[in-house]
Amino acid sequence: MQPCLGLKQLEAYGVIDMGFLKVIRKWALRDKMPIREIARRTGISRNTIKKYLREGIVEPAFQTPDRPSKLDPYAKQLTAWLVSDQRKSRKERRTAKLMHADLVKLGYDGSYERVAAFVREWKGERQRAHHTTDRGTFVPLVFAPGEAFQFDWSEDWAYVGGERIKLQVAHIKLSHSRAFLVRAYLLQTHEMLFDAHWHAFRVFEGVPGRGIYDNMKTAVDKVGIGKKRDVNARFTAMTSHYVFDPEFCNPAAGWEKGQVEKNVRDARHRMWQLMPAFPDLDALNAWLEERCKLLWAETAHGTLPGSIADVWEAEKPALMLSRLSRWHVESEAMARALAMVIEGQSALPMARFWGAGQTASSDGQFFPTTRQGEAMNVINARYGHEPGLKAYTHASDQFSPFATQTIPATVNEAPYILDGLLMTDAGQKIREQYADTGGFTDHVFAVTALLGFQFSPRIRDLPSKRLYLFDPAACPKELKGLIGGKIRQSLIASNWPDILRSVATMASGAMSPSQLLRKFASYPRQHELAVTLREIGRVERTLFIIDWLLDADMQRRAQVGLNKGEAHHALKNALRIGRQGEIRDRTSEGQHFRMAGLNLLAAIVIYWNTKHLGQAVTSRRREGLDCLPNLLAHISPLGWAHILLTGEYRWPKRA
Repeated sequence: MQPCLGLKQLEAYGVIDMGFLKVIRKWALRDKMPIREIARRTGISRNTIKKYLREGIVEPAFQTPDRPSKLDPYAKQLTAWLVSDQRKSRKERRTAKLMHADLVKLGYDGSYERVAAFVREWKGERQRAHHTTDRGTFVPLVFAPGEAFQFDWSEDWAYVGGERIKLQVAHIKLSHSRAFLVRAYLLQTHEMLFDAHWHAFRVFEGVPGRGIYDNMKTAVDKVGIGKKRDVNARFTAMTSHYVFDPEFCNPAAGWEKGQVEKNVRDARHRMWQLMPAFPDLDALNAWLEERCKLLWAETAHGTLPGSIADVWEAEKPALMLSRLSRWHVESEAMARALAMVIEGQSALPMARFWGAGQTASSDGQFFPTTRQGEAMNVINARYGHEPGLKAYTHASDQFSPFATQTIPATVNEAPYILDGLLMTDAGQKIREQYADTGGFTDHVFAVTALLGFQFSPRIRDLPSKRLYLFDPAACPKELKGLIGGKIRQSLIASNWPDILRSVATMASGAMSPSQLLRKFASYPRQHELAVTLREIGRVERTLFIIDWLLDADMQRRAQVGLNKGEAHHALKNALRIGRQGEIRDRTSEGQHFRMAGLNLLAAIVIYWNTKHLGQAVTSRRREGLDCLPNLLAHISPLGWAHILLTGEYRWPKRA
């Protein structure tokens, strides 16, 4: 099979395709297009175009004269050497320079460049023959309109918000028209992947029949033999929604999606090197979208007549119009859904008997996982020898689980108390927060006090706790045994402005409290602000211990709040009946969505129970039966005995 020559090669041989000649004549004679523009679109020189138009050639051709070469007498010997070398290993094969030296010994007086050109031509013909025989199949990268698109990730840098940051860039390119879209993200997660597809199909105004990918982790869980792939369930759901078939390249075979690979390379010169600074990521992506559309109009297609924009307009009817709604799950959407359910539940009359929604408790729940997951799945000997993770949940006094976080099973839970309070509007309404002994740390006492929360952890080993005073010498001798040391007031005063800035950073959401506290703890020597927070926490802890000893009602409230949290664990254990209660998602992102979904389901059950309990109370009062408020406060909406967790199975009767 004769390989297809490019335009430059056709021009060199003096031959031009009949179809291109027709287009050239139409542009010049009918459309009155300038010769310069025709040359830019086709890649053929202006002189050649003028010659074709001037002479009126129908099928121009040029006979290359036969010019003998000094290498011709040695061509047979050189070919034999090349064939012989193909049977050897790569390390044993001779280079073109060595072959040229051996030919010189035989009497060859020509140049090395001619020998090298002969070797390149011979290897090229051999490769083409290999692809066109029964030993292999040559598949050209030619695609029908609407047939396929290609997808790939890259890493680039940009100035966003006054900082130079590394971005994960998604490239989506239509294989036929070569229209492309570039979008920038901070991470390569499922949410980012789905968002890139949504925007691409919106800009392309349709969906091709199949998508070509490499074996990225957000799509492929495991690469099998040949084309066998274990495809991620969420990725499969996306392809099902948009109705296209995914196709994955062989490992280390980037040429199978060579169009988008070239787009990654070209984008660095056409976009990223010319890019201005942007205030945020949305502005950057808006600029990238407009820049891509502009390049469509400026860039010639290369194979078909016209620009990329022209060919895309012709391809649009072949693209399937699809549902382009944001169907996929997002963290923000999950949080909004949970907030809506909690707001609805707190507005029910029955919820007011349990509290005003201003106190909350938090606790972690262990979930077993598979060993194939990410590093978050670690073994905590407290829960056995199986790997797992924790779902750290905040529940208000109205039983609503307003926040949940997925954390490793071995970490200290205390910093995540602060994260849950700040991550939702419901958490920021809390005035008193309860926790078990694991949250009893000086840093948590300090930050909760600075943020305006009353922290009331349950104290398990109270006799071992010590008090800290500004002047221990003034303490009565009867209390000397309870004093642990002196509070460093000068350290607090000198670092007070930085402490306020750190707290403001947490409150604004720029950085979570757990992340900031981990940064403080990462220093080889203890960070000065961490030491200052410890001193502030000692002040707050001392005041709390005194109140705890004197206020029996506080102890009771803390115990009641923690009991509500434990009851939440029982409900979630009942709901997680699938997969033997294991979290089998392999990525931390998937595990997070699994926990968030379980928390949302528990909130829906609580809402349903609260609503129907209120209806039952209203019905009893209508019948004249007593329903004392102090008794209603002890009713819980966490029951599930009346709910068919596995559904109802009905078997057809045999005739």
